[in-house]
Amino acid sequence: MRISTLKAWGLVTCLLITHSVIAAPATKSQMEQGEAPFGDGYEQSLQSKKYFNKGNRAYSKAMELIGDGKRRAAERELKNAEKELRKSAKADQKNLAAFSLLGKVYAQLGESRKSVGAFNYALQLNPKHYDSWLERAKVLLEMGLRSEVKQSFNVLERSAPNMAESLLKAIIIFKEQRTATMSTEEIAFFEWAEEKIKL
Repeated sequence: MRISTLKAWGLVTCLLITHSVIAAPATKSQMEQGEAPFGDGYEQSLQSKKYFNKGNRAYSKAMELIGDGKRRAAERELKNAEKELRKSAKADQKNLAAFSLLGKVYAQLGESRKSVGAFNYALQLNPKHYDSWLERAKVLLEMGLRSEVKQSFNVLERSAPNMAESLLKAIIIFKEQRTATMSTEEIAFFEWAEEKIKL
């Protein structure tokens, strides 16, 4: 009696397990569902590019407005560019172009520290991004950080001579626009730049 009862329970258990396996819905893989096997990172990268394109268009429009003397309208576009580029950088923290352009936007808005910070991040991503070295040096010049400008020049002189020359020209233009009395250190710095241009 006990053996037949055990056999009966065994049969019931077997039927239940078989039924649950048959009834369980089959789960499809990403490939079967037609989804790209890249995960969230891929989607974030695409979204980052969309934000970057919007920011780049706003920046380009702002520069056109600045050229036309429409500074107030340009600032609105620069703010739009900042918003889109910040979203781009947040979506993909390896988007070098977003950080570099954000540095240029902040420079135009007069936010020097934020500008240098954005360029620094771009250079962490790629130390050979020489456009960031150049634009960062221009901001450092405005901030009066002359020794760091020289360091940037040395990097550019070794690896991107044309950009090094552009930096020297920017230094001379900056000097010509100065109206305040220059310190001995400033005079020596500008003389250094003038000597470099002559070479």
